[in-house]
Amino acid sequence: MDEIWGAPTLPAASAPPAGVCHLWPVPVSSRTSWISDEEWAQADRFVADHARRTFLTSRSSQREIAARYLGIAPDAVTIERTCHRCGGAHGRPTVGESIDLSVTHTREWVVLAVVGQGRIGVDLEQRGTARDLDTLTSTLTPAERAEFAAVPPSERTAWFLRRWTRKEAAVKLTGHGIAVRFDALDTLGPLATGEGVAPDWPAEDIHLTDVRVGGDLVVAVATTVSLDTVVICGPLP
Repeated sequence: MDEIWGAPTLPAASAPPAGVCHLWPVPVSSRTSWISDEEWAQADRFVADHARRTFLTSRSSQREIAARYLGIAPDAVTIERTCHRCGGAHGRPTVGESIDLSVTHTREWVVLAVVGQGRIGVDLEQRGTARDLDTLTSTLTPAERAEFAAVPPSERTAWFLRRWTRKEAAVKLTGHGIAVRFDALDTLGPLATGEGVAPDWPAEDIHLTDVRVGGDLVVAVATTVSLDTVVICGPLP
């Protein structure tokens, strides 16, 4: 799998072809462009300033990036978030049929992933965050726990973050979120596999790809179409 650094330079970029993912890392900032009235109201309910800035950066970036592929103005982008499982407004974002996108964040970064065919999920974690690995190993499958036990203690956090981002990316793709049995979802191989993950877990293949974006960031994407290339895009102006 190839990784290419370099953003699409045209105001409107073509949807990625089959097998290609565009990944947009965006630093959390005070971006407030293209925010709807409803989103402003949501932002005002955040107590922590960093959470508010992350939310606004995410929503603004989603519209600005989607607009490049759709060939419309950012304020004309409609982002649908209806959950296909319960009908609530907390589902995976969709912006039409020409692209599929997923979004994830830490305190310092928002990352968006875009494909032109199939569906995608992305997850981001930052190394150095305190982790109670003894507790978190309950989210591993028996095969994953066996491999984890053989990893040198100094490398276990990095190993776990790689597994965790893969699991999160897979459940973001399917729209299940945390409503799954993570201890049944195996991510050791190139596909997310397992029995009893969720009653309505899809039968189609979910391909897993680790992406190197530099620094202390750990990123994984899950796709229904196998990836040959990931293009690291940005930064946004």
